[in-house]
Amino acid sequence: MRLSLQPLDVAAAILLIGLGASLFSTFSLIIACIVSTCERFMGLGQMLTMPIFFASNAIYPVALMPAWLQVVVRANPLTYEVDGLRGLMLLGGASGLRSGLRFLRAGARRTTHDCGRNRDISTMTE
Repeated sequence: MRLSLQPLDVAAAILLIGLGASLFSTFSLIIACIVSTCERFMGLGQMLTMPIFFASNAIYPVALMPAWLQVVVRANPLTYEVDGLRGLMLLGGASGLRSGLRFLRAGARRTTHDCGRNRDISTMTE
């Protein structure tokens, strides 16, 4: 496979990376709103990051995974980001861009709404 450096593909990849980053940073913000100390936040963040990464198609193809893990992979937002980036940046790569953008946009919208609702960050203690 070869890398695609078409300007529109690169711009769409940057957009997709930004959308994924906003989704995952909002996940972190939600965790920070729930826990009371920095140590708990870091521990919980690491405890969630590794399973999200390994339960995606970033390392292994979904077809090689057991059926129960495939269900988890299909609900994982990182799977859709990886699919979209592979479709954009690899020549001959299968494009999962549309489903990736839809899933990440809906996830970012939902998590931002949930995080912003009834949360007063100024009252959090260190």
